[in-house]
Amino acid sequence: MRQTRLARKNHHRFFAAEFSRHEHQHQLASLALSAVLLLSMLGGCAAKTSATPALSSAVAAETSSATSEAESSQTTVTEIADGLYPAYVRENGAKQWGYILATGEFALAPAYSMAADFQSNGLAKVQQDGHTGLINRQGQWVVEPTFDDITDFSEGIATAYVWDNATASSLIDTRGAVIAQVKGSVGAFENGRALVYAMDGSQYYINIKGEKIADFQAPAPGSGNALQYNQTFADGLAIIGKAVGYKDVYGLFAPDGKVILPQEYAGIERLGDKLFAAARETPDIFWYRDLPKALFDQNGKQLSDFIYYDLTVAGDGLVSASDLHDTYLLDESGQWVAALGKLPGNGTIELDQGLYKATIDQQLSYYTLSGQKVWQENPVEQLANGWQVTRQKLSPDRFTVVYYPEIAGISDPAVQTTINATLKTAFASDAATVNFDGSQAAPGSAYYSADFSAETVSNLLVIQQTGYLYPIGAAHGMPTQTNIHIDTRSGQVYALNDLFKADADYKATLEGMIHRQIQAQEATGNMVYDDKNPPLNERNFKFAADHLELYFDPYAIAAYAAGFPTFSIAYTEIQELISPESPIWQAIQGD
Repeated sequence: MRQTRLARKNHHRFFAAEFSRHEHQHQLASLALSAVLLLSMLGGCAAKTSATPALSSAVAAETSSATSEAESSQTTVTEIADGLYPAYVRENGAKQWGYILATGEFALAPAYSMAADFQSNGLAKVQQDGHTGLINRQGQWVVEPTFDDITDFSEGIATAYVWDNATASSLIDTRGAVIAQVKGSVGAFENGRALVYAMDGSQYYINIKGEKIADFQAPAPGSGNALQYNQTFADGLAIIGKAVGYKDVYGLFAPDGKVILPQEYAGIERLGDKLFAAARETPDIFWYRDLPKALFDQNGKQLSDFIYYDLTVAGDGLVSASDLHDTYLLDESGQWVAALGKLPGNGTIELDQGLYKATIDQQLSYYTLSGQKVWQENPVEQLANGWQVTRQKLSPDRFTVVYYPEIAGISDPAVQTTINATLKTAFASDAATVNFDGSQAAPGSAYYSADFSAETVSNLLVIQQTGYLYPIGAAHGMPTQTNIHIDTRSGQVYALNDLFKADADYKATLEGMIHRQIQAQEATGNMVYDDKNPPLNERNFKFAADHLELYFDPYAIAAYAAGFPTFSIAYTEIQELISPESPIWQAIQGD
């Protein structure tokens, strides 16, 4: 049964991601990559209620009548919403999202685990307690958070999904009313129809009432070995690819067959109306998104060297680009736009309701059009005991971004220095060994990002390092998790065995407890384990105030979707094994 639910979940998530990609056509880099893959294969109405966030008087004064007006107007980016921007604060390392005004002040207080941009209809997708709903600009629920995901609206309709129910794809309107239930994953509506991917693999079109109107007919490939993934000649030009041996190459053509760019590039993408980007294959990098790109105009004139990454349309004729050091804006002639300047790090910039929204090295910030900073994440977080934790960054290359903690407020300066040196070394070491076996990955072969949360347990500082390793070309990446336990009186780092008496057979005892918890969970039908008697992984543990947490890596004892299976054991259950004189126990107890 669980495998069936997981299959449904993955099915919906895959096609939801595919549809989201089509709805955000400005993300051309992702579209080009998807095209490469495609070519290789071819060779409940909810009443409005008050939400938790407090609403500023400036926003409360707005009227809801703006919703229909905004929905009908999609001519410029500045008309998409009216001055509410997603932003966040950190609490125990986790982001709590809300919305700020153009002044940088919060209008909707941070109360969500996720907050998306407001759409043209005045609605925004947010998450609370792991579920997704829709709010209006007054912070009221239009769709209560009961779904696993909700797509963006297209032609006034969105699709709401519950992953474990294959027959409950709900078409909803801008009032939150359910129009119809559809058995499958639904794409964006265009000209009154949308494509449905059914659970049985069939594809068909529905109308805005959810009624089937036609079966889907796959387009035939072009003549010879030439395949055209953009089957319209936008602005009189088309990107056309062909298979050459084991790879695909791309060129840019006019309708009469005139070659603008020859079919010799690993990928080509549109960047608005006047610019194109193209990349050449290199021996050590084979994914288009990771190749350095050059800019070309509509006549095929090369405007730059092959130096740009993360190219996206920023809006109003501007393009966001990053090199190996900075992220900045380019105009339609490929020239640097100096008003915003160059932002250190790799990422993207987009025009958002009259502000520049920058996401650089996974950090968000906003700027005025003249380059004045409006809002950025506060890198300093206060712990419960009054200490400060500052997020510092390590980014040796564009594939690696690691944030590590720097502690302030410890009474003994020498101990504080020792603790900070220990933490930096630990995080830097993980950044340098990013293969699954702990070895150094070849340059450009894997992405690795890491962040942290910090808490204190009496005299114990607990730093949880969470990371994500994605070997380029893999089906998916692997999350990582490590807990570092440091005595704030001495700077000593503790291991699991430091808690127990020297002669205690703690391994067998803990393994037995894990086994019994596995049996209990499987008996309820909530979980299925591949390994019912796993050996203890002494690296994967966490000391809490009143219990010990033991966990296993993804795939170690259960399916990838299970994440990190974690087992909680109260200290009272293992009291006879604990050494009462051990420094770690005294630190936990606050002695």
